[in-house]
Amino acid sequence: MESQKKMKDTAAQLKASQLKIRQLQRQCEHAATVQEKAVKRAEEQGKTHSLLHKGVYTEETRCLIWLIVQLGCPMAQVGKVIHAVLKAAGISAKGDVTARTVGRVMQEGLYIAKIQLGHEMQLAQSRCIFIIA
Repeated sequence: MESQKKMKDTAAQLKASQLKIRQLQRQCEHAATVQEKAVKRAEEQGKTHSLLHKGVYTEETRCLIWLIVQLGCPMAQVGKVIHAVLKAAGISAKGDVTARTVGRVMQEGLYIAKIQLGHEMQLAQSRCIFIIA
């Protein structure tokens, strides 16, 4: 009697263990598939650079435009330079930079520089007052 009960218990444990093994194997296969998809997505995202985010040029793109213009590139050629450099690095660019956009970014940079200069002058005046007084 007792041996039959032990055998039934052992058979039930064996069945439960086999079921658990199948579940773990499925999870492992699924995890491998998910990992492969994630790696592919990461590789694809790494090969493209978006110049715009939600329709607005990113700060990174604006800084790049300022740098290229400061180096003497004509405004009409800035977009071509950005695309050529990214292509040489093996990265495709989303978006385009026109001469009009470059002009507006440069004008915006001028306003930012003027605001910063005014702020620096205000700080300098306040320091002078404390030094004199």
